[in-house]
Amino acid sequence: GSGGFLITSDTPEIRRLFKPGRDLVVSSSAEQTRELVAYYLKHPEEREKIRKQGKLTVRKHSYARRARYMIRQLRKYKI
Repeated sequence: GSGGFLITSDTPEIRRLFKPGRDLVVSSSAEQTRELVAYYLKHPEEREKIRKQGKLTVRKHSYARRARYMIRQLRKYKI
């Protein structure tokens, strides 16, 4: 959410929330991470495009939005 370019572990939850290659980059191993770092250091335009899109996408996962969602659910179920 800070606006940086992210390479992260490839997990089902990451894939559920974000689109790899568009919002962030996923890696399945240390070796793949090294390869991805080398690639994106040589391709700053691609890195910047992913960084910008990731910053936009992550906004919907802010604490404020999640808190509003939880409050709506509590009210909906009269809790």
